[in-house]
Amino acid sequence: KKQATRGETGGSHGSGGGAKVFKGTSVYRGVAQHRVTRRWESHVWENKKQIYLGSFATEEQAARAYDKAAIFLDKDTGSLNFSFSEYETEAPKIRKMTKEKL
Repeated sequence: KKQATRGETGGSHGSGGGAKVFKGTSVYRGVAQHRVTRRWESHVWENKKQIYLGSFATEEQAARAYDKAAIFLDKDTGSLNFSFSEYETEAPKIRKMTKEKL
């Protein structure tokens, strides 16, 4: 018997003809697809707590939200989804934001 892997819905849920395929996982760090809405969500971890960053129409938008939060939290730039050079000009502004404005 095959076990469901991460991102598989299992059973017959969501297997209707023509339905948008539920991917679940993402190639980007901190990004996952919501099971019900199929929108992309972004989360980051701080002090063993998960911070919800929001729901996004595209996987890339969610990944960029994660990157900005990682810069704000002063995480290693090697853990970003995109090159730090893409954020270099706005990084000082991001670091001065409050969590609510992220």
